[in-house]
Amino acid sequence: MNKNFKNIFLIDSLGACLSFLLAFFIFPPYSEVLGVSKYLLYVLGSIALTYTLYSLCIYKLIQKIKSWMLLLLIILNTSYCIGILSILVLHTSITSLGTMFFITEALVIFILVTFEIKTLIKFQ
Repeated sequence: MNKNFKNIFLIDSLGACLSFLLAFFIFPPYSEVLGVSKYLLYVLGSIALTYTLYSLCIYKLIQKIKSWMLLLLIILNTSYCIGILSILVLHTSITSLGTMFFITEALVIFILVTFEIKTLIKFQ
């Protein structure tokens, strides 16, 4: 796998880190404005931190990236995106600002997953 393929893990780690920072530090004081609990934001932030560490470790520590590593990343990101969309469906207290945030995050992740799938197909 060449350097360009490896960079997808760096891009993913940066995006997941941004999600972590937003969910864990920026948005909790405004949880009522978003219409979600602080606990839910902390859970999402913790998941994003886990994804950050996974992608960053692969980018920095693994010399020969295997296709299953990228496939796992695709599955994780897709699961997170489904989780976010489930929150929108199941939590009726979410405000329009909260809805806008979650839809934007899901859309960005969906675009990233699409790019990751294309990268995986090229790797095969």
